[in-house]
Parts: sequence; C-alpha cells; structure tokens
Amino acid sequence: MIRAKHTKWAELIFEKYLDSIFKKSFSDINLIGEIPEISDDEQLIILPNHSTWWDGFFVWYLNKSIYQRKFYIMMLESRLKKYNFFSKLGAFSIDQNNPKSMMETFSYINALLRSEERILLNFYPQGELLPNFTRPIKIHPGILKIIRNFDGRISLVPLGIRAEFLGERLPYVFFNIGKPIDIKKEDSEIINSIQFSIEDCLSTIELNIINNNYGRVIFKGKKSPT
Repeated sequence: MIRAKHTKWAELIFEKYLDSIFKKSFSDINLIGEIPEISDDEQLIILPNHSTWWDGFFVWYLNKSIYQRKFYIMMLESRLKKYNFFSKLGAFSIDQNNPKSMMETFSYINALLRSEERILLNFYPQGELLPNFTRPIKIHPGILKIIRNFDGRISLVPLGIRAEFLGERLPYVFFNIGKPIDIKKEDSEIINSIQFSIEDCLSTIELNIINNNYGRVIFKGKKSPT
C-alpha cells in the first residue's frame, strides 16, 4: 500500500492552488448549522456523502478552516499511483482487489488512530461516488472494521455536502455537520445511524436552501457579473 507522507511545502502549494481553483469554480462555500464540539482527546472520523469529484478537497478545506487536525484520506491505489502528490497531503491507498493489501490498510488506519497526534480521517462510508439524490444511502461495512479494531476514543461525525446552482453561473456549496454517532451500539444500529444521520444532514441542507437560509460563508467565491 501507499502511505501518507505529509510535507509542509506540499500543503502550502495546495492551499494556494485550492484558494485559486475554488474562487474560479464556486460562488460561495457555506456552512449550515452549528459545529458539534469534539474533545481534543478524541480522534475524528468524518463521514461525508460522496457525490462530487471535489469532496476530498472540500473536507481538506473544512479541516484546515475549522478542525485544524492532521488530515488523512483513503484513496483507491490505482488513483493514488496516478496522483501521488496527494500522499503528501495525507492520502493513503486501498486495493479492494487484494485482501492482503486491504488488511494492511486497515492496520495502518488503526495505527493512525493510536498516534498521539490529533487527526481527522476522511472516510466515505458509501464506498463509491454516487448522485447526491441517491436514497437510501447504503453504508459499506468497512467502517465497522475501523471502529471495532480501535479501543480508544473516536468521534464519528456525519457530513452532508451539496453543490447547488442558485441564480449564479457558478454553484454554491453547502456543508452540514451532524452530531457524533454513538459507537457503543450494535453493528447494525451503527450502520443505520450513519445512514440516517447523513441523510438528515442532506435534508437539513435542502430545507435551508428552500427557505433561503444559506448559513454562514466559510469561503468567499466568485459571483457572476451584474
């Protein structure tokens, strides 16, 4: 597997690149609702719906602007080999066609969670890129391997992400962060809780958009010429 190899210079370059490309691509990026409090002694696993190519960039920015933890994200090995630069930002690989490699990846995740550093792990519970309106949101059981193999403190936090065109040439992006999920439940209950929580985040975004409540701007993008 390919492991993450954070480098400061890569983060500085990427931060400038992201600022530029976000301004060219989006009207605004908005956060709807409150940010749940996460204890410093808990490792953070963010569980977003996965419906756009941008999602990893969005969560990286969310971490940079709000959580300020060491960022990690799992990518398909074939993709990470092609875009190896992302390993310098916290990406590590998984090969779903190689059981031995998958075991190595989950052992690596366990080691990350056990580290003394405060980390944020971006994990897509759907396991694939799907349209935003897909319902029900089916949860891949791989998340259970992560939380059952780790006996420390974890905060499992759902995240809704939606891009929407609202009278501008460029879309708006909306985040809604859900409440941490109780991981002391039975496996089936955890899976159901993740599903319902992400769906609830997306419903919250939808209702707020309908009511013209766009939350607070966390990134100021580019508006259409008047």
